[in-house]
Amino acid sequence: MVAAVGYTPRHATVRYARMGWGYGGLGGWARWFGRNHIQVLENPINPQRNHIQTLENLTNPQRNHIQALENPINPQRNHIQALENPINPQRNHIQALENPTNPQKP
Repeated sequence: MVAAVGYTPRHATVRYARMGWGYGGLGGWARWFGRNHIQVLENPINPQRNHIQTLENLTNPQRNHIQALENPINPQRNHIQALENPINPQRNHIQALENPTNPQKP
């Protein structure tokens, strides 16, 4: 959708209007979520890419924290982890990496 300068579609909220158009690696789906939160992103073209994750926040890296990515091709790579928080290291807290192939090496 291409909008004219100064025009906000009727259905667009303030939250949607102020978000960026990045996250191309997610096929553009992530652009509809301006705030970081746990969100199911459905990809009808590649259903195996459906996953639950916290979107990366480049403006406030300290908000990056919990993500669970499902990898149906390599299930041993499925994991729940806390992303590193370089600004507030004390916020790094949840990390459970499961590696059934090499349990001693998460």
